[in-house]
Amino acid sequence: GTIQIGELKIKNVKVKSVHLKLYGEKGIFSLRPLTMALYQGDISGNGRFSVEKDVPRTNIQLALKGVQAAPLIRDLFKKDFLEGTMKANVNLSMKGDDAIEIKKTLNGTGDFLFKDGAIKGVDLSSMVNNVKSAFGTAENAGKTPRTDFSELHIPFIAKEGIVHTDQTTLISPLIRVTVSGNADIVKENLDFRVEPRFVATLKGQGDVQERSGLMVPVLITSSFDSPK
Repeated sequence: GTIQIGELKIKNVKVKSVHLKLYGEKGIFSLRPLTMALYQGDISGNGRFSVEKDVPRTNIQLALKGVQAAPLIRDLFKKDFLEGTMKANVNLSMKGDDAIEIKKTLNGTGDFLFKDGAIKGVDLSSMVNNVKSAFGTAENAGKTPRTDFSELHIPFIAKEGIVHTDQTTLISPLIRVTVSGNADIVKENLDFRVEPRFVATLKGQGDVQERSGLMVPVLITSSFDSPK
């Protein structure tokens, strides 16, 4: 079969120009190609869905480019914590036909790259002078804290529902950040260590000289809904 859709909304996410072709034989279905427009960018990919056995098996590969992260996250999660232009490659496999089973059997790899954006709700650079202001807890914190970046790179490996990264990096004029840890999507728990390294000037990515002073690692734990 062939499907073309002008505009589509999935869990409040708006996509346009959907085009896909589906081929099936002996319980194995191939989705090739799959293309759509998404928040000023586009997605292309292909997939495989098998119902040969009692438990369905799915494999999907997706490539995203030019997608605006902020409106996508607002529509999908009803939250406003990240800005930037997103590029990504994802290769995932899973079993089952309900959300719980799919989460438990999620495996694969992915690589997300955000350019010229910001993380809202935390100002890592402010840690140089005031730890409280970094998290908006100072009495006169002023405007909403944010960490601007030129690049945020998030490679990950998913194994049985646990997403792991040890090479996530953030590059900003005053700070370099590395992140390692796990997100358990079954239990919806977080366990990450964020290590900032401050640089001395506003020269940008080429400047690696460390700023003198206390470097404050940040531990992110607890649940998806109420991280600490």
